[in-house]
Amino acid sequence: MSCAYLDNGFNLGAVRQTQKNLVALYREDMVKHADDRALQVKAIYDSIPAQLDKENRRFKLYLSDVGMLMSQYKTDVALAALAGELKVNFGGIYENVVAQELATWGVPFHYYHHTKLGEVDFIGEAGSKVLPIGVKSGKDYRRHVALNNLLRFDEYGIEFAYMLSESNVSTEIREGKPVRYLPLYMLPLVARELSRGSLDGIAAEPPVWE
Repeated sequence: MSCAYLDNGFNLGAVRQTQKNLVALYREDMVKHADDRALQVKAIYDSIPAQLDKENRRFKLYLSDVGMLMSQYKTDVALAALAGELKVNFGGIYENVVAQELATWGVPFHYYHHTKLGEVDFIGEAGSKVLPIGVKSGKDYRRHVALNNLLRFDEYGIEFAYMLSESNVSTEIREGKPVRYLPLYMLPLVARELSRGSLDGIAAEPPVWE
């Protein structure tokens, strides 16, 4: 992608076209390898952006490259993301960023959904403990009913939670437990600690580079 960007005079349109060409090749490979399920597999792949933009009770699928995900959105959405426009909901895109980063660090993670308690984007594992991680793209990042509900149950053994957003670093007590707010760009610090199999490095304060 960097070659397409540099070779075409820093043209992001050329990068987007390269990404679209790759998506077309992916879809051709699905025809080759999925046999009689090719149409179904292609439909699932094509639906990933739409599925990420809504509450999903069945499955969670992410692309391994958020740039490739962006190429499947309409041009105006991609331009809005580049411009940092607040009127567009980037929740699904942010979720994919988190999934990609956790996977890169080899961190096992899960999705939580309960018909009464709600939905929490990620549950990270560290040994015998778990860390709920919420992701918000808008200004209402402190409104997270499902996360509060999850913290309420002591039997789950959850000591604290993280909320990633466009916010600054801060901490609030919800249901008697800390919720730590971090800007999205600090995600690698959380992923690094989870990859070590312990929550000790992020239990008391937000993590820092050593």
